Amino acid sequence: MKLRKRSSTSEFRFLNLTAVFSAALILALEVWNLYSLNRNHNYVGWVNHSHQVIENSNELLSTAVMAESWARGYALTGDAYFLRVYYQSKNLMLPLIDQLKKLTVDNPEQNKRVDSLEKLVLARIESMEEIIKITSDSEYPDLTISEKMLEGSRISVMIKAVDHRLVNEEERILNARLDDL
Repeated sequence: MKLRKRSSTSEFRFLNLTAVFSAALILALEVWNLYSLNRNHNYVGWVNHSHQVIENSNELLSTAVMAESWARGYALTGDAYFLRVYYQSKNLMLPLIDQLKKLTVDNPEQNKRVDSLEKLVLARIESMEEIIKITSDSEYPDLTISEKMLEGSRISVMIKAVDHRLVNEEERILNARLDDL
């Protein structure tokens, strides 16, 4: 009978060890699962962040092109309607740059690109304002308007180039983040 008792005690110990091991394994798997979920949540946040940067950059470029179009429309026609819409577009650009600055504060290279964009956009706004002033003031010859439009077009090309580099870098970052998921 003693032999059986030992066997029962051994079986009991074995079952206890198995239960403890199983519980520890389940606990370890839950910890790993929580870690993975948290890690994925962080990656998803950064992926969304990249999409926001790209979206804001594209919106800035689109708004700058619209403002330029409205300023040119005013220069060609002198119609105040174009001027009203130009100012609406113009007033959207600086807040978009501020948003881009906030979004890229974590990335010095992207932040430098946003600073370059800001300088170019401000130069383009100044150029468009000069075109509007020349159009409004009939003393200036048409040649001056043409020169200002050409100057503005050069600035617009530079804006598009910097915007293109900003978006390409953010897409590279986004792809790296997606690869890490």
